Amino acid sequence: HYKGTVLNEEKRVFYDTRVDNDGQPLDFCSGEGLVPEGFELCVRLMLPGEMALVTCPPDYAYDKFPRLLMKF
Repeated sequence: HYKGTVLNEEKRVFYDTRVDNDGQPLDFCSGEGLVPEGFELCVRLMLPGEMALVTCPPDYAYDKFPRLLMKF
């Protein structure tokens, strides 16, 4: 599961798999370009069961994905 927040807006939640994905965890294959690059890089380095706090600069958080002003 993951929860995406905007740091400069008092940690406003813009996506939470437990709410926005019918309670299902996010499932994606690495290298398919389905998630932002920074998110994918961090997930690839994680161990099973590990929890992490990931902070990405805009170039790695958005790349070809819509900006948060459009809901992400």
